[in-house]
Order: sequence, then C-alpha cells, then structure tokens
Amino acid sequence: MSMVLVTGASGKTGREVTRALGERGVPFVRASLSPEADDERRFDFADPSSWTSALDGITGVFLLRPPPITDIDATIAPFIDEARRSGVKHFVCWSVAGAESNPLLPHAKMERRLKDGPADWTILR
Repeated sequence: MSMVLVTGASGKTGREVTRALGERGVPFVRASLSPEADDERRFDFADPSSWTSALDGITGVFLLRPPPITDIDATIAPFIDEARRSGVKHFVCWSVAGAESNPLLPHAKMERRLKDGPADWTILR
C-alpha cells in the first residue's frame, strides 16, 4: 500500500492535505521537526540524517517549502534526489503563481529539480 509523507503538515495547507488524505483512506505520515504522535516522523530539510527514517516505506511526498528555506540547492533538491532513490514514486509540489516565469523564486528552483527527473510529479500553483 502507498504511504504519503506530508511536509508542512502542521501548517494551514498541510492540515488540509492530511484531512483530505484521511477522508480518502490514503495512509500518510506527518513530517515534523519534533514528532509527538504515532503518525509523525522526525524530518528536517536542513538535516539529511533525518531523511532516511522519514522516507522509510514512503511512496509519495507532499512537498511544501518552508518559508525560511531559500537555498533549494542545499536542502530540498538533494531531498528530492534521496526520495527518488529511496522509492518515492510521486511528488505533489505546492508552489506559487509566477514560479514558471520567475527563475529567481525558490519555488521555481524546486519545480526545476522535479522536472529534471522522471515524470513523477504534480505541481500545484
């Protein structure tokens, strides 16, 4: 069975994503800097040592960029690569309007990294 890792799960968007997944019976885990519940896993984009256990058994990722992260090449891009290597089959990327035409936006860099790989992504703007 597929399992989705939801980044940004404690925020407004992430809470809606987990609610919708739950309503549809899709198994998920919340990515968290400080997990406190059984459905949470420790995860930090800036700490690659947290990625392996967070990705264990994961086949899908809801990818939401935390506002403090602007260096995509040092954080989210290598996470995407590691997720693909670990067996993630699909990413859903929460982006912003204009990312397709403004290459300086961190979201644009995130989108490019996804597009540089296999067609395993969906971008929401």
